[in-house]
Amino acid sequence: ELSSRLINDSGMLQSFAQFTSQELLQAVVRFIGSLFAMFLTHPTLALLATLVSPLNWLIVRRAGAISGHYGVVQQETLAKANGAAVEVLGAMRTVQANTAELREARRFMRQLNHFLRVVVVTVHTQTLVIFAQHGLSKLRDVAVLALGMHQ
Repeated sequence: ELSSRLINDSGMLQSFAQFTSQELLQAVVRFIGSLFAMFLTHPTLALLATLVSPLNWLIVRRAGAISGHYGVVQQETLAKANGAAVEVLGAMRTVQANTAELREARRFMRQLNHFLRVVVVTVHTQTLVIFAQHGLSKLRDVAVLALGMHQ
């Protein structure tokens, strides 16, 4: 059974790699061809249209890094809150014997509130980055249209 699974998995990986490489090659050829056609027909508009792309790429890259960072922070804060809950539930008799339910509940709520604050910061940061990227894209479109109308 194990060898048949290995054979199936390796076959799937091989077909995926072939499909992905073909799609990547087609995308690169289309991209280079469209850039060539743009610069051949109107170099100024093509230059304006392509100037924003690296900046857009940097914003997308930064957005990915920010999302990744806050995703890790979210998981860590949620793990701390869950750890506090598991610790209390595992020692419930000790907590009850020391009449510390309220204190432990407050500790759990602090951890949970910290998690929620991290989620809010994540959403705000991602919204700002996406808004900036979208604004740059629209600004590029308007600039290309305006320059095209004046040509």
